[in-house]
Amino acid sequence: MSELTHQDFRLKAIVKTANGRLNPTRYIVYSLIITLFFGMIAGVILAIGCALHSVLGTIIIILGVVAILAAAYYSTILTIRRCHDFNSSGWLTLLLIIPFAYFVLAAIPGTKNANDFGDECPPSTNGIKIAAYILYALQLLCALSSIPKYAVLISMLLVGGQQ
Repeated sequence: MSELTHQDFRLKAIVKTANGRLNPTRYIVYSLIITLFFGMIAGVILAIGCALHSVLGTIIIILGVVAILAAAYYSTILTIRRCHDFNSSGWLTLLLIIPFAYFVLAAIPGTKNANDFGDECPPSTNGIKIAAYILYALQLLCALSSIPKYAVLISMLLVGGQQ
């Protein structure tokens, strides 16, 4: 197999194909970049579309949905490559339906040396490592802060279903 370089692991090169591997550090950083980028775009587009009560507003809302679907597509590619890093099938991406599964996938160490899906990823740069630590901690805090809201939602659904 050919020797991989840091150039091969830039976000632009990674989202082109689901073939290959992606180490946990880059997975965290690139996933959040995609989520934030497309999330902001979709949020602005959907807000504008909802403010316009016309056919144009509906068309703009459809564009917002396309931005959300693009984020889901690119996130899926990143997750498939992450699964390949620990020598597993990309079908494990379906686990993302389960809350907090992302954190498990990000924490599994990759296989050393080459595996069925390609050569070992080069070590992450210091900038990627620092960004990953910061973003992972922020993401975990956000996820943990949402637990009480889920509990309220579930209790409302249970109480509402008994009436």
